[in-house]
Amino acid sequence: MPRVDFYLLEAAGDGRTRGQVVCTLVGKAFASGQRVCILTGSAEQAEQIDDLLWTYKDISFLPHQRWDEHPDPETPVLIGWQGERPSAEIVFNLSAAAPSGPIERLIEVVDCDPAQREEARGRYRTYRQAGYTLETHRLHAAHERSGPS
Repeated sequence: MPRVDFYLLEAAGDGRTRGQVVCTLVGKAFASGQRVCILTGSAEQAEQIDDLLWTYKDISFLPHQRWDEHPDPETPVLIGWQGERPSAEIVFNLSAAAPSGPIERLIEVVDCDPAQREEARGRYRTYRQAGYTLETHRLHAAHERSGPS
C-alpha cells in the first residue's frame, strides 16, 4: 500500500523554506540508500531545487540531475516537471497536482501559504480516496522530525 507523508511547516519566519526542508529530507533518504525523484510544478521550480541541492549545505553534496537532461541511470536524486517520471523509492511532490503512476512512498512538504495549504488538502483527499496510508508531520521551529526511513 503506498504511503504519503505530509510535512507541514507550522510557522512562517522560522528560518526554513520549503526547499530547505525538501533538501534536508532528500539528504536523509539519500543517506539511507534510497533513490529519490523530486516532481516539480514548472521548469523554474525544477531549476530552483536543482540550485538549492548544490548550495543548501556547505559541507555536503547530494548527487542529483534533472531527468530532462538525459541523466545517468545511477544518479540517486532526479528532478523534473514533465515527461515520464523515473522510478524511485521516494517521490517528493512539489507540484500542485497529485502525481500519477505507481508510487511506493510519496512526500509532500507544505509551507504556510494558504493557497498551498488548500491545494495540499485536495491532494490529501485524493490520496485518502485512493486508499493510501497517510501520515502528517508538523515541523516547528524548535525541532525537526526524523524524515524518510
